[in-house]
Amino acid sequence: MNTTAAAEINGRTADEWAALAAKYRQDARLARQASADSFERCDTDGFLSQWASDTIAREYDRKAEWADEHGFVTIPALIGLDGATLVAWRQVTNRYGTSWLATDEGERLTGRRFLNDSNARRKDTRLANNRKKGFTFGRVRVPGSIHLRGGNLTSVTPVPEPDRDAIEAGVFEIVDPEITFSSEE
Repeated sequence: MNTTAAAEINGRTADEWAALAAKYRQDARLARQASADSFERCDTDGFLSQWASDTIAREYDRKAEWADEHGFVTIPALIGLDGATLVAWRQVTNRYGTSWLATDEGERLTGRRFLNDSNARRKDTRLANNRKKGFTFGRVRVPGSIHLRGGNLTSVTPVPEPDRDAIEAGVFEIVDPEITFSSEE
């Protein structure tokens, strides 16, 4: 008899994560089928139920990807020049606009609580300006979840939600300490 317990990853075994991903994929297929059925029955009069079914299908697709990653999400973040310090991981909007809210460690490193990345048009100028401020733009892998978010009913989309407690406890991995976007290449 094998008494060795399967290793857990983020609260589930690898087999449990695979089963969850398969369930989400099946749910996405069912939602897409419901949308197609609604269209066949109602033509364009059923647009709201079709939109809702398609939105739910996108959510289930994204949750299947999340389950494939064993409950981890990858989010943009500001990374210290050492490549190992998480300077900021969330953005806030106030009367002065949108800025990054520095972690305690990030504030000690940069001397500022609210940070803005450079708005320079040229990639090399923007990267140099950010380095002068003590950080680069990167990505962090952290336990999290997927939720529907949007500004109104027509802009709802599935987005990753990092686990704030995990980040504050240091449970994250810097996967890309400096990135650029394809439009900047």
